[in-house]
Amino acid sequence: MDNLAAPIPSVPLQPAVEPPTVPPPAETSGPRWLLWLIAGLVLLALGIAIGIFLPKLFSGPTISNYENCLAAKGSRVQESYPATCVTASGRRFIQPVSSPTPEPVAPAVDPTADWKTYTSISYGFSFKHPNMDEKCCGISGAVSNNPANVIVLADISTTTPGTDAPFDGLSVYAVEKGNTTFSQYIEKEKAALKKQFEIMADPGQPHMGKVVENIVSGQKAVSLVDYSWDRITRTYFEHPNGKYILEVSKTEQSPGHFKLFDQILSTFKFTD
Repeated sequence: MDNLAAPIPSVPLQPAVEPPTVPPPAETSGPRWLLWLIAGLVLLALGIAIGIFLPKLFSGPTISNYENCLAAKGSRVQESYPATCVTASGRRFIQPVSSPTPEPVAPAVDPTADWKTYTSISYGFSFKHPNMDEKCCGISGAVSNNPANVIVLADISTTTPGTDAPFDGLSVYAVEKGNTTFSQYIEKEKAALKKQFEIMADPGQPHMGKVVENIVSGQKAVSLVDYSWDRITRTYFEHPNGKYILEVSKTEQSPGHFKLFDQILSTFKFTD
């Protein structure tokens, strides 16, 4: 008997499943250009911030003075006074130098404050002296045009009574000018004093006289130093009134001993 195959059961057909339909995205409300504008502004602000702050983050400490320069890496100091510090980028800073506090200046003391003042009313002048003696001695002076002796002063501590020993002293003579100019009178005095020297000097003794110009009370003065045999220094200057030439003779106990003479001469004043 033939074997019969078992019947295959029938499977019911399923309907085809279609994929779900995706609805299209809804359009964005509002214009898109506004979003792009905002994004651009944000990027621009971010770029500016980076440009400003990023160099400061990597540039190191700020160098604004000499001390900062010394502390900065790569700086060098040039030997000079004051010293100069040069940064790695070439900026230069000079070392500050503090000025010393000036010492208080004591008021000037007038060394002639307690000196005696001599005044000549007749010839219109005055001067100060350290209380020298007015009755001690005689001192030669100008020799031309009949000079008048006004006063003689001596440092009594340098005199030797009863002798002709040299001493520290001065005398003042006044000469009427007349028609003679100051320069003419000086030349006349030079000739007369040199002649005195030639008469009194030893044979062959050279004449060592010299002329020194200076100022006395604003007036040009001429000193004839060692022009005569007596070794007296004679200083001539013209009175501003144009009437007189004044001559001040200086004698010394030894060369350079009468140290106050120039200071006495600096106190001369004209009163007429």
